[in-house]
Amino acid sequence: MINVIISIISICYKPLLEYKWGTTLGKLALDLKVVNIDLQKPNGIEVLKRNSFFIANSIISYIMVFIMFRNPDFQYITTFSDYMEFSKENREIISSMISVLISILIIVDVCFLIDDVQKKTLHDRMAKTFVIRRK
Repeated sequence: MINVIISIISICYKPLLEYKWGTTLGKLALDLKVVNIDLQKPNGIEVLKRNSFFIANSIISYIMVFIMFRNPDFQYITTFSDYMEFSKENREIISSMISVLISILIIVDVCFLIDDVQKKTLHDRMAKTFVIRRK
């Protein structure tokens, strides 16, 4: 139950703060904020589009971990090495393919950031948002 609560909080943290205040704690520390093309705080749809890669990756990761924790043999794990071996043995082909696809998507997202003069990522382009310095 604790894992579920932590999962929900971590998935909601970034979109909720960006929707409510236009920034997260990390962006706040760097004096940054997220705005839409009108330089206003993004609406709920824009925030969800902007965070869609993060949300999808988090949900898939938590589902894979939950399935692994439900395996009866998990009770015999005592070290990190055991956990890593157990994880490799119990990973399904489909979940591995999904993880690879999400990893590729994240790499493409970063490539957009590196290649763009305005430093807009793919997820910012999809949501029509920008990250700017706060005034």
